[in-house]
Amino acid sequence: MLTPLLDRAVIPDLKKLIDYWKIHERIAHIRQGSINVLRHLQGQTTNEPSSPLNAAPDITQEPSGATCYEGYENYCINYSQRYSDDALKLIAQYSSSAELLAFVHSLNENEGDSLLEAANDFDETLTDTKTMVDFAVLKTFIDRAYANIKRAKRKTTATPLSLEDVIAAFQTLMNEPEFKNILECFEPCSKSLESIKRIHADSTNKGQSKRKRIFDIMADSSFTFIHESINVSGHVDDRFDVKSQKQSMRYDDLSELRDRARLIEYSNNKIKNETDREIEELHMFVILVDTIETILSILTSLYMAGHPYVLEFLASRKVFECKKGDYYDLIEFNSKLDTLLQEWESHLCTMYKKYINLTYFSRQQIWTIEESLYNKIDESVTHAGYHLLKFIGIESKLIPIRYLSERSTDPMVRLENVSRILTTQHPMSDVTVLLDSDNQFIKPVYLVETTDEGILRAILSLFQLGKELPRVNHLFYCTDKTSWFETRAFIYRCFYSQTLQQLIRPELLSPLIQDRFVGLLTELFTSKPKRNFQMSIITTSQTGHWRLLNGLRTLQIVYSVHDQEMLGKEELENTIQKLLGNNDAWVTSQISGLGKSTYIRDEILRMNKHYIKFPIGGEMSADILAERLRNQGAQLASSTAALHIDIGTIENAQQLNELLYCLLLFRSFRFGQEAIYVPPDVPIYIELDASPHTSNLQERMVILKYLKKKHLNSIDLNLLKVNTWPEFHGVIAYLQAIKKGEINGKDINPEQFENELKQKRFSVNTCLELMEEYFIQNQNMEFLTWTKLSIFIDVYYKLFLGFSRCGYFLAEFTRGSQLRIDILQTLLKSSDQFTSVSVEAVRNSQRSVNESNISLSEAVVRWDTIKPFTVVFTDTDVPLFVYKKVQDVPRSLVAEFESYKRITGSTDLLLPNFDALTHVQFFLKLVKLSKKYDNKPICKNCFHQYEHTVEQCTECNTPDTLLHPVKAKSQDIETILENMGRKLEATYVLTPDNYIKMLLIYLRVQSGVPVLIMGETGKIILRLRRLFAKVCLK
Repeated sequence: MLTPLLDRAVIPDLKKLIDYWKIHERIAHIRQGSINVLRHLQGQTTNEPSSPLNAAPDITQEPSGATCYEGYENYCINYSQRYSDDALKLIAQYSSSAELLAFVHSLNENEGDSLLEAANDFDETLTDTKTMVDFAVLKTFIDRAYANIKRAKRKTTATPLSLEDVIAAFQTLMNEPEFKNILECFEPCSKSLESIKRIHADSTNKGQSKRKRIFDIMADSSFTFIHESINVSGHVDDRFDVKSQKQSMRYDDLSELRDRARLIEYSNNKIKNETDREIEELHMFVILVDTIETILSILTSLYMAGHPYVLEFLASRKVFECKKGDYYDLIEFNSKLDTLLQEWESHLCTMYKKYINLTYFSRQQIWTIEESLYNKIDESVTHAGYHLLKFIGIESKLIPIRYLSERSTDPMVRLENVSRILTTQHPMSDVTVLLDSDNQFIKPVYLVETTDEGILRAILSLFQLGKELPRVNHLFYCTDKTSWFETRAFIYRCFYSQTLQQLIRPELLSPLIQDRFVGLLTELFTSKPKRNFQMSIITTSQTGHWRLLNGLRTLQIVYSVHDQEMLGKEELENTIQKLLGNNDAWVTSQISGLGKSTYIRDEILRMNKHYIKFPIGGEMSADILAERLRNQGAQLASSTAALHIDIGTIENAQQLNELLYCLLLFRSFRFGQEAIYVPPDVPIYIELDASPHTSNLQERMVILKYLKKKHLNSIDLNLLKVNTWPEFHGVIAYLQAIKKGEINGKDINPEQFENELKQKRFSVNTCLELMEEYFIQNQNMEFLTWTKLSIFIDVYYKLFLGFSRCGYFLAEFTRGSQLRIDILQTLLKSSDQFTSVSVEAVRNSQRSVNESNISLSEAVVRWDTIKPFTVVFTDTDVPLFVYKKVQDVPRSLVAEFESYKRITGSTDLLLPNFDALTHVQFFLKLVKLSKKYDNKPICKNCFHQYEHTVEQCTECNTPDTLLHPVKAKSQDIETILENMGRKLEATYVLTPDNYIKMLLIYLRVQSGVPVLIMGETGKIILRLRRLFAKVCLK
């Protein structure tokens, strides 16, 4: 388009200038790249290597047209016409990817190999595998190119290294297939450079390489075995581990090295430095870690099987050494532990056959029981052993001392002593026993397939089918954490007790345990073919194709219980009602704040029982709940207490359902290692949180439908406890004075509030009438809560307190004026924004299923929706008036301001237009809320405050002394506050909308009401909170 307008003589030159400008950045990178690569290869640090592009214009400056023209011609002659485009792109990378190449240069060949190995041990959140491979290719390319250049220079030592030599070496390698796409490696590696550096640093911190660390361990190392209890999502997991002191390693680290050793040992691509001796050491290291792994497995098995001295084995912190590949002590320790485990398991299984009660306990539970029996702990009802015994129906206090033989140190003797005591208190004659029969096929396994909600019905139906009384210790709940030792004990209990034991959710057992289950049962059937046996299985698996069930079906002993054979609706309800306590109940409400907790507490006190509140929420752990209940003390185990279970938002509704029906029906539960027992004469009240979440929770907790229910639809104001609430009397005193018209001529002193309470001047009816007139009549009773009423009282007590102390509103100064009554009536009309905003809209949205959710803007305080006029009092009881328009201000207040201006001759705008106020003006109003800037010295520069003894700021090191508000002029203080406001404006701007929000937040905080600030994700809420704390709070 421009060609016809230009002189033909200048067109070629102009075209070159335009072409130059298109690629000027690339030219600059090629120039700097050539300098960088030559500097690195020549080893120069000060003198810049010669480059054909040294005269090229510097892009950091503004070159002339002639310089650009000359530089472009130089580039065309010496570069673009001589070298390939790919070669020039590679040279340019020495500038654009200088940091990447500097890191590549810093790594030796071994470190590059180690870095690629270390990348396999890091997750792909740092970088992906392809990037690490690209980096390895790039490192290999650079190393080989430099090696080729050095070899070539040895042949021509007379001439210095030139850029042409470098590019020739690069071009040769780039033609090879493995380096064909070398240019594509730079960009991803540059982007992930920090991650690559981190992987390198982490791998370097652990050692030079995994191979070297393995040889170090085999040369000289020491190991100690330890026990740890780790809380994983509320489940306490007992773990055994090993510590290598010299190498600072645990088992996981050793296992990782073992994998590397196996890889090297069996790899067909061994590196050239490996010797037969090194291969042998790698093999010995694998055996070493295998031995440690076996020891840890045996220690875990001994602990799970309940050996009492497992932890004592580790208490000595015995050190096992490995010197020059010799770790004989470790091998011997492994052998001793293995023998101990076999002997203990054999003895344990023998005890199971003789003492059925022993099968109920695993791990260290039996020794917990032993401790409670022998030590006769004073408050035994809080001891875990007491509750474990109650779980199987034994009262520890009734065990005669004569049964307690001398305590032995032999674990097997100890086991038999405790087992014998349990059996004497709970003999087999107490249970219904199926006699041995010649018919070897009387071995039914009852199978019920149901849902989570149908498990309770299945449990009670099976007890009736087996003609047994429901017992909680006959229920065995399976989880993915259930061990083989617990499962084996259950099998022995089923086989030798001849009572109906129930296995619930066995599909959760690991496949290995399911296989061993069938194997052990088959073995017992073979050894005693005429022994009667019965067991029930309750499963929620829909397919029914899992190993345990398939294995039992091959034995032809599974009998499926159909729905019509189980308890009907009426029979189930009758059975549950017989098990429930007479005073057990659950309390609900449509919305929160209607007094569920108060109702329960009053009911418990009416029964003259000790009130115990027990909240449950979040990620629930049955063991932790049992421990918390046990720690409630002796009163929970007596008939003088009542339990209030307050249920909030629950993660695991299924476990809560099972926990509740066990506690309510059987008065005991044990889902892990901890058991709890609550006496039948302790009433249990259950409170459900009033939120949308609990509506689904109620459907899943089937036991609730059988409890007596109390539903609260609204608050009962007749339950108002007026004589125990001094703030309430203060508010009522004001309301009564307003109603009688006495407020204009009468001051009400705050000190009188307590006297009003002591004299019981106000009756309940008087209080209710005043609350009805000034607060309740404008409320929707369906959404009126005790919480809202409490906030109303707390906030208005603070407002009336400020009003009574404010000198502007004293009765002696406002006689003949309606100012006092106007201000107070305005405050009463603003009750909604002082308490809760749009509560009804939010509640209706929560209840509605079909309607869309309410928007956030409808449920918050906004400038356009607030009352036309309101008042807030500062710390010094100075009133801050908030209004939309001056016309909204009461006439009596306008008249007072006009009178003030006439008397003082002031020209200040006392009633400004809020929509026209600036950020700084709003800031100065907010500063008045607190006295924090009226007493302490302040820095003029950073606005930090100090104690009176400090003279100079230590934050910003300004030479100026601090400004003392007491000594300074008011104008100086206001200037500092204005500067502070301007500085804060850079992070958060005050408007009428957030100004009124801050005032209402301040009022709630001063009234002792909790405040929740919500908003979009980001920094705005944080800035609002910081600004509010800095300006308004002490």
